[in-house]
Amino acid sequence: MNHSGKFLLSLILAPSMVLMGCGSDSASDDNNIGSSSSSESSNESSSSSESSDESSSFSSSESSDESSSSSSSESGESVFMLYDNSAATLLLADGVENILVAEASAEIGGSFVHEPLDINDGEDTVWDIQLHAPSNAYLTTGDMSEYDGVENGIKFTNMAESGALEFELRVLVVEEATELLIRMDSGWPNASMLPLELPETGQWTSISIPLADLQPNGANEVNFDEVINPFVIQASAGMAHVQLNDIRITCPEEAECSVDPVPSNEALTDNLYIFEDAVDPTWDDGVLFYNSPESGEHSFSVVADSDDADNDVLQIEFGPDGNWNSTMYIRSSTPKDLSAFADGHVVFDIKVVNAGSNTGAFVMKAEGGGENPGADHDLTVATDGAWETKTIAISELGILDMTAVDVPFSLWPAAGTQGGVVFQLDNIRWELAE
Repeated sequence: MNHSGKFLLSLILAPSMVLMGCGSDSASDDNNIGSSSSSESSNESSSSSESSDESSSFSSSESSDESSSSSSSESGESVFMLYDNSAATLLLADGVENILVAEASAEIGGSFVHEPLDINDGEDTVWDIQLHAPSNAYLTTGDMSEYDGVENGIKFTNMAESGALEFELRVLVVEEATELLIRMDSGWPNASMLPLELPETGQWTSISIPLADLQPNGANEVNFDEVINPFVIQASAGMAHVQLNDIRITCPEEAECSVDPVPSNEALTDNLYIFEDAVDPTWDDGVLFYNSPESGEHSFSVVADSDDADNDVLQIEFGPDGNWNSTMYIRSSTPKDLSAFADGHVVFDIKVVNAGSNTGAFVMKAEGGGENPGADHDLTVATDGAWETKTIAISELGILDMTAVDVPFSLWPAAGTQGGVVFQLDNIRWELAE
């Protein structure tokens, strides 16, 4: 999975950020080198090639040994430093350290130069970046393999609604047509981003972006429980030479935010129920729908089985317009390792209560990993109002990564035949091979 080398193909929403004024503590205007062109950078001889795989990096170990955990600002905020004169080392729970690394990469046709640069008589070391689109520079999380039970990445606890990404920015040179984005991601394409409104050149400016204002990358977005690249500055057009420092996440103290390790995905090795009287808590996002906009409202409910009043079943109702392709799925916010089920089966009971415009054509799916996480599996379902049991080999579902299954079950009437369909489900489960 490429964490940095992909670029947004279309424009996203207008910027939603705060320019907090000029003059940060990271540098003084008395040492302003902002009027220089990119060719006047102190490391011109190290400019990158234009290879699509071109990248370079430096970490805090190459510039300072400072570590960063939560601190409190004068305004009563929790502050988590990501870059403070160097890429920071985050102190997580249970004595776990995550050493961030500053990196950059370019697609074919793009290039970059990035380096730590001492200014202000050595009192500040800024991150000096030149980007020729398409290219980006980013802070990425370190290798966590030395810790048992911990995956790569950082869990940003309680930050999705309350946190803000803040940093000090000085624009030295920028072409008129330049488009810069600020991004946070869990590995492409699971990214959220916002266009950067460029301030006046040559002046240090404080930028604050509420994390809740970051916009998804199409159908994908950052997972704050598993952030891989907590800061990305991306040139999707033009050229820019900028400097950055004091990159941080802030959060009101009352929100009880924290940075935590990402726990390893423990393999599940027992027969696994998804629904039996209720959705199993393992699948904490519950029942969801992807709705084509024109398809009308869909709904679900847990109702008593008309054949057994002591048994609760899951009832799915599709909207009245059957000319579109909407899906129902059950999901977990954290992927599960279901590799033990590779030779097993998905089993479930289904009863069509109202066939509507459907003649028995259904589609089933499960998903795990990547941009194409699973394949559609066609089913024929009886429409006579009687219960029947379906058994599908998991090997037929084309799940990309069995160690990262987040959607164990998805089922919907075939496209164009969804209008007014009502069906019930029970005993949805994954069974191990015998």
